[in-house]
Amino acid sequence: MVCHALGHPVLSQDAIANLTQQLDATYKNVAEHFAENSSVRIDHAGKHPTLTITNLDNLEEPPSLTLLSKTVTGLLPPIDLTELLLESHAHTGFADYGALYDLARGCAHPQRIEQHWDMEYDLYASGFGPYAGRINGD
Repeated sequence: MVCHALGHPVLSQDAIANLTQQLDATYKNVAEHFAENSSVRIDHAGKHPTLTITNLDNLEEPPSLTLLSKTVTGLLPPIDLTELLLESHAHTGFADYGALYDLARGCAHPQRIEQHWDMEYDLYASGFGPYAGRINGD
């Protein structure tokens, strides 16, 4: 029902077929116009060819967008990332399924994830660790 309301196919096979067709058409279009595109070039200077893409021009933000951004930011409460993750885990149990990977240790430890987050938060909040001073948007 939600897929239909959003104009998406209900069956995953149909969605994949549509995306495959779009990707193929886009690839063919890019390949057809590659030589004419002055923003893209292949650099053969090194051992392996590299693709170089010219940076896009910076667009000026209209004052209304700046005002909207400041207004929305002002309405949002400060977030404690550790608390957010722990609360999300309490409601969904996402860490129980190995969805979280501990980069520092190179493996998943869902059974100890809450202890680990508490320890990490204590380190960061006290001014140590790679994210020192970034708690609550500091």
